[in-house]
Amino acid sequence: MPRKLLLVHQDDRLMWTHRRGLIRAAVAAGWEVHLTGPDSGWLHRLGQSGVVMHPLPLLRSVSPRVNRIARRALADLIKEINPDAAMLINLRTCLQCAEVVQAARLPAVYLIAGLGMTGKYFPNYVAGRMRKFLSASNSRGQVQNAADFEFLRHRCGCPAEQITMLPGAGVDLEVFLESPLPDGQPVVLFAGRLLNNKGLALLVEASSRISVDHRLIIAGEPDSFNPSSVSRRQLKSWEAQPKVEIVGFVEDMPALLGQSSLVCLPTWYPEGLPRILTEAAACGRAVIASNTPPCREAVIQGQTGLLVEPKNLQSLQGALESALSNRDHLAKMGRNARERAESKFEESIVNCAAIRDLDARL
Repeated sequence: MPRKLLLVHQDDRLMWTHRRGLIRAAVAAGWEVHLTGPDSGWLHRLGQSGVVMHPLPLLRSVSPRVNRIARRALADLIKEINPDAAMLINLRTCLQCAEVVQAARLPAVYLIAGLGMTGKYFPNYVAGRMRKFLSASNSRGQVQNAADFEFLRHRCGCPAEQITMLPGAGVDLEVFLESPLPDGQPVVLFAGRLLNNKGLALLVEASSRISVDHRLIIAGEPDSFNPSSVSRRQLKSWEAQPKVEIVGFVEDMPALLGQSSLVCLPTWYPEGLPRILTEAAACGRAVIASNTPPCREAVIQGQTGLLVEPKNLQSLQGALESALSNRDHLAKMGRNARERAESKFEESIVNCAAIRDLDARL
């Protein structure tokens, strides 16, 4: 009988965009994957041989009642399927569900793709909870940048050998293909959740100030659960500007990246390793990103892109001017980025490493 892996999430669309490679890697490693979490219409896409779906109300909520219902449903599911191990995806899922997993004495991997706003505003709470979860000998933490590694190591007291640092979620290099820079007017792309602390307003302002002709495409949607979400009123104001085009959620990211000359993410949001930066690298696109721990994992200054000071309009404006004024250097950085993606971000390598941590817990 194959071993059973319970994979717990709180966002089925994110599982499709970021984690379907992880599911494939688990199945390839011989696990029978039981995927549980909310179903907003994307869950069925994740179905394949070796994957069993269990829609559960594991919602992004601060309501004690909602969380109690979710934990009770998860506990019942664990009794029903009797998994051999569990993997919890993202910090909120860990905080909500880890106690249930621990009570069942399941070997567990806690995959933390950034500390987010919860970690920023309630670091002591997060540290205390994760310290409890990671104290079990059959548990392991996974992070995506050096700052989060240090958080688990020092704030949570987790031994270094019990933490794995992964280079993001991995990218399928046979889907995200390298392509030459498009001809004509340069296109700067922002892609991600439309949050103020991802530097979006700063980017729109910098774009309006530079002299180099270009177009700014903004791909993504607001996040009503996040207090930093950009308002609809603000989006309408930006969309009225002649250089700006807002396209909403885009499923075909390889095509959008192929139409772009440069990716820009001037974020100071406490994320793991922004996926758009690894996708851009895979497509041979240089990036401009903030000089923060998450972005430093993806960008080599001057070689695969440019790092700018967070929240600094002049730094961002100068980097945009410099990058868009030198097409040859932009193309060279893009080629370097693709080479780095092939050696560091390839999906099967990243996700096989993530799955191997499960074997280490058994």
